Amino acid sequence: QIAKGKRQEEMRLLEEKECYSQYRIKISEILLN
Repeated sequence: QIAKGKRQEEMRLLEEKECYSQYRIKISEILLN
């Protein structure tokens, strides 16, 4: 049960990182255009 919770936390952190990188890419594109 604890392992499952830890896994969900890791997945959430990965998703946040992914969202952040997508966000950075969008900002870069806006600044470059």
